[in-house]
Amino acid sequence: MYTNAIFLLVKQYDLNSSWFAYQQTVKMTEQSVTTWNSDLDVDNYHPAIVMQIANPNGDPWNQDLIELYPNRGEMDINVDNYRKLEKNTILGNTKQGIQFSITYSLKSEAQIEAGINLARTVWVIFVLTIASIHFGHVTNKLVLHPLERMLEIVKKIAKDPSSAAAQEEMQNAGVFTFLNQQDGGKKKLDQNMETAILEQAIQKIGHLLTLGFGEAGSTIIAQNISSGGDMNPMMPG
Repeated sequence: MYTNAIFLLVKQYDLNSSWFAYQQTVKMTEQSVTTWNSDLDVDNYHPAIVMQIANPNGDPWNQDLIELYPNRGEMDINVDNYRKLEKNTILGNTKQGIQFSITYSLKSEAQIEAGINLARTVWVIFVLTIASIHFGHVTNKLVLHPLERMLEIVKKIAKDPSSAAAQEEMQNAGVFTFLNQQDGGKKKLDQNMETAILEQAIQKIGHLLTLGFGEAGSTIIAQNISSGGDMNPMMPG
């Protein structure tokens, strides 16, 4: 719209045939760039801030540039108060080298775009929050809780190797199991999971050690597991 307006103004000025036609073109342009478009009976989302053209009220074909404010009193007419993204300028040069210009507002468009970007940011934050909560839940369920339970079983066997033979005692081993029972026992360990298989293997190893060394060797087993390193069957116990 503003490109056509500048083109018509420059064209009428360059024709140098009818000053009245130029004045009428300026008048029509002023009416079409207001905050309310009377031709289309709708709001103008890109109203003009300032028009810089040859003075239509001066002598015919004068070269005196004046600034017209079609929306004075209806919007901010100080161009410096607009950010770079909130305004745009269309330029047009006459044959005499006079530069006509129209600066119009993009503030409404910038506000709509800012609202869309804000909504997009909120949506991304919401999705990432839900994803992080879900990821944390899955990680705790499939990795951390089974590892905590295995650690509890190892500590239990290290303290009392004979307890490896008691399935019920192994199932009730440690703080994690206690918290699970307090939570209603909703956390069930899938027996096909690798962590469950490792847990069963640890229990079987502890059971085999107990069978191999007997009740009398429980102290030797406990001391070897607690000390770490190589097995020392000659350790007193």
